Amino acid sequence: MALVGTEVKAIREGRVNLRDSFAKVEGGDVYVHNVHIGAYSSRGYADHEPLRPRKLLLHRHEIRKLIGKTTERGMTLVPVRMIFQERPRQDRDQPGEGEEGLRPPRDDQAPRARPGNARGGEERGR
Repeated sequence: MALVGTEVKAIREGRVNLRDSFAKVEGGDVYVHNVHIGAYSSRGYADHEPLRPRKLLLHRHEIRKLIGKTTERGMTLVPVRMIFQERPRQDRDQPGEGEEGLRPPRDDQAPRARPGNARGGEERGR
């Protein structure tokens, strides 16, 4: 779903209600209506409209499949569950417990050669 910042923070606080909500295909896009996302508790001047239509971020083939089911079979699109995937925080500037500014290597980085080993990699036992 396409959301604004205060909506994301309100969802993290659990201020979302799917009762009486439905989705419609409008102009080649799918919009969900009547999803109530309450106000974020620590908001300042920024706020959002709680019941505004929100665009669902779907692939083209998913939209075509939904259009087929709603027009051919006469089905209605009703959201029954919202899954909000929390991303782990990446505080790379802060050292972890017991560390003195050292970070473990990331998985996408190749291992580096150790000092004293000109060939790189590990030495083989002879």
